[in-house]
Amino acid sequence: MYAVESFDLQEIDKVAERLFEAGGESSVWLFEGPMGAGKTTLIKAICKQAGVLSTVQSPTFSIVNEYLTAAGKIIYHFDCY
Repeated sequence: MYAVESFDLQEIDKVAERLFEAGGESSVWLFEGPMGAGKTTLIKAICKQAGVLSTVQSPTFSIVNEYLTAAGKIIYHFDCY
C-alpha cells in the first residue's frame, strides 16, 4: 500500500509518477477524499503517466469512464459516491 496524505499541486506530476511506479501491476486503485479534494486531478496525472490517449474527466454523472492507453490497455475510472 502506498499512501499520500497531501502535496502541493505543483508536485502532482512527481506524485503521479511515484504512485504509478509503486502501483506496478495493481489492477485496482482506490482514491478517497471529499468532493473538490483533487482526486480527479491526481487521476488525470496518473493516466498521463500510463499513456492514456483520451481526455480524462470525472465520471460523476456517467459513474464510469473508460480510457485507452498507448499500449492498448484499458483503464476504468469509477466514481463511487
